[in-house]
Amino acid sequence: MSLRWLLATLLLLVPASCIVNNKSVFNTNVNLGLLGWANDQPFVNGDMFVSMTSVLPNGKSELLKVQLPLPLGIDLEQSPKDGIIRVVSVSGKGSAKNTEETVKVGDILRAVTARVKKMSYPQQQVALGGIGRPQLATTILFCERRRDLDEILDGLASNLETADAHPDDAMRIPGIPTLLLERAL
Repeated sequence: MSLRWLLATLLLLVPASCIVNNKSVFNTNVNLGLLGWANDQPFVNGDMFVSMTSVLPNGKSELLKVQLPLPLGIDLEQSPKDGIIRVVSVSGKGSAKNTEETVKVGDILRAVTARVKKMSYPQQQVALGGIGRPQLATTILFCERRRDLDEILDGLASNLETADAHPDDAMRIPGIPTLLLERAL
């Protein structure tokens, strides 16, 4: 029995959402590609399990996972009071215009995928006395912990970066960011 099979089986047992202390707990998977990074740790080959508690009271919300190519065509605003980032408008330009049922005004942005440069240390390079080289990787930026809106916007824009000589074909073309949105029911 492989570890991958065991993890997949366990994930099937975890509900997509449940209620704890009058707050919803959302569970989903986010694809980080061949080589991803999460919390400054490498994450290899595939989906990362994400679990988060709702920010809306009384557990009356749902989590949506949306993948849209850039430009998105949405305007975001961060509340100075609580640091929550919300969708304030969906313009007629961009990929969100055709998905009004998916991205709506008032949705709370919980996380986005971004591309970052990390050092890679291939075994043959190190064995021959070489050093690492920068490599493009996908990561997830959580919008909690009062992360600045500019950092989130930069993360979204980083999905346009490409790497010509990357082992993952998906990194050779501009990325399609994943957005995790919380919506009131």
